[in-house]
Amino acid sequence: MNRVLVAEHDEFWREKTREILEDEGWVVDAVENYAKTVVALKAERYDVVILDMTVIGSSEEDIFNIVRSLQPGQTKLLVTAESGIMTAQLGVLIAASRRSDGEVYKPFSSSELLSAIYGVKQR
Repeated sequence: MNRVLVAEHDEFWREKTREILEDEGWVVDAVENYAKTVVALKAERYDVVILDMTVIGSSEEDIFNIVRSLQPGQTKLLVTAESGIMTAQLGVLIAASRRSDGEVYKPFSSSELLSAIYGVKQR
């Protein structure tokens, strides 16, 4: 059974992502901030971790290094961001996408999210 951690600050997107993935048969843990993301990573093993840009940028400690150290090997990272991000956030997104296994932009459809997830799982 596939297990995914969704770290998303916005309740609408957190629940939408949960619903899409549960309908697909995934076991979903959903959290809303950096601290809860770290707690979840220490407690469970995930096939995929979906990180929203807001969660990524909420701490000085690099969340990518934390995921890789707590979940080495098979865990894949997917970054989400608003499609209309401001120019100031563009550099952060580019840097984050280079350390992640993929990205998907909100608003996304069910098929776009699932395509991104299955794409990173195959890498």
